[in-house]
Amino acid sequence: GETVAVVTWSPRGFSAGSAVRRHHHLPDDAAGFASELYATLHAVDEAGCAEVLVERPPEDAAWDGVQDRLTRASHE
Repeated sequence: GETVAVVTWSPRGFSAGSAVRRHHHLPDDAAGFASELYATLHAVDEAGCAEVLVERPPEDAAWDGVQDRLTRASHE
């Protein structure tokens, strides 16, 4: 019964079942994703989502900062 949010960057779809109440599709480039990430995390927090599932960023140097931000956010 908990509310789940999903944050993706890739154009492919996902199937996460009926628990997903919010889906946020962010830009598929590292800079665009990073610029929208914190606002999106705050939005799902304010919406009362119990869990936030984030699509794993590509393993590419351009995405290292995003990966660092996600790691830090997951420990808060």
